[in-house]
Amino acid sequence: MTTVWISETDGFQANIVEQANRMVAYLISGAVYPAAKDGSPALKQHQQACKDAAQAQARWLRDGGAQAAGGFRIGSVSITAASGRSGELAAAGICPDAYLILQAAGLGWRVV
Repeated sequence: MTTVWISETDGFQANIVEQANRMVAYLISGAVYPAAKDGSPALKQHQQACKDAAQAQARWLRDGGAQAAGGFRIGSVSITAASGRSGELAAAGICPDAYLILQAAGLGWRVV
């Protein structure tokens, strides 16, 4: 079961809420942290980081970050919208800000 960090009451559509919560769960799945009985982070600062990351992921999805990150193709010419580490994250469907929030809190470990 995925911990619910944000909900529709935060102003996002249900599908975006679900995707954002799942992405945060994925990104912290290998991190080492004090855990509550349900496996979610027990420390308040870790809980806040997860909520902040889920909100960033949801905003990024809502605002089209996932589509823009992939770029587009016109005939044989490929236009890439993002490059470097941010481009790699975005290509994997991960909001770079969400990733950085979790890294700064000591919760991120996955390398895309």
